[in-house]
Amino acid sequence: MQSYKRIFNAILWLFRTCDYRNFAIEEKLLFGQKQLKKTIILFSLIFFSCSNESDDNDSVNYIGLSYGSETNQKMDLYLPAGRNSETPLLIIVHGGGWAGGDKSEGGDWPKGISQRNMAVANVNYRLIDGVSVTWRDQIEDIDLIVDFLQSKSDDFEYSSKKIIMMGQSAGGHLSLLYSHKYDTAGRIKAVISLAGPTDLTSSELKTYLTAKGILLSQVFTDATQENDASPAKNYRNLPTLFLHGKVDDVVPYSQSKDMYTAMNASGFFCSLVLFDDTGHSVVSNDSNPSVNRFNEVNTAILDWIKKYSK
Repeated sequence: MQSYKRIFNAILWLFRTCDYRNFAIEEKLLFGQKQLKKTIILFSLIFFSCSNESDDNDSVNYIGLSYGSETNQKMDLYLPAGRNSETPLLIIVHGGGWAGGDKSEGGDWPKGISQRNMAVANVNYRLIDGVSVTWRDQIEDIDLIVDFLQSKSDDFEYSSKKIIMMGQSAGGHLSLLYSHKYDTAGRIKAVISLAGPTDLTSSELKTYLTAKGILLSQVFTDATQENDASPAKNYRNLPTLFLHGKVDDVVPYSQSKDMYTAMNASGFFCSLVLFDDTGHSVVSNDSNPSVNRFNEVNTAILDWIKKYSK
């Protein structure tokens, strides 16, 4: 693709520079002969250069790409080699209790996923500050992210119709809520939640979060907001993968299990993967450093993306 773009740009240069309108006939011929020699040399260089290039695009990373004017409205975009208009796009939403966290917490994992022939957008969003930013602003940011990435699909060369969203903890909640309730155009084709809260009215969830210093009442200020922002009360038939550790002491695994059970009873596409020995990260256990379920989690995620990005 890049080879053809270079040839096209060369042709444009040729037509822009070969303006004969202000020359006499003899001067045109002379100029044309000189220009022809230049053109032969130019296209010879292009030909030999392109003959050593692969038609596949190289991998490229855009770090700190802005999708809005606010400080936190940034993303890291990882594009794989050989991508095309059929390459799926994965959007990763970080956790942090809605008031903290950063895309950098994913480490090299987003880049690693992109090497499995998919584009990956690892995103930041505005954080709740108790003053002007609310959870609704975070949903608005996610909508802006999807708008931006869809509008750039031709430029960056991936599919605008094969978008998967994934988040961990609060990021899992926002991913579920946006995909099931606020994505009215159906642009998200599947969603993945790692230990995301699903029912904000749950007294068990509130007890768990309060023990960690997170007061849901400061994020979702009344019962109406709790209901409006609960994915478990606002779901549709969207392929949804839940992953959760049973020893999670931040978000009880019943949050994933109960929403899965409700969706499954409705005949909706969903799957639940529980790990007996992992905590809130889903892949590890803070009290037992020997536990590592990264490979199992990674495989489950990649299989889900492959299944629902065809």
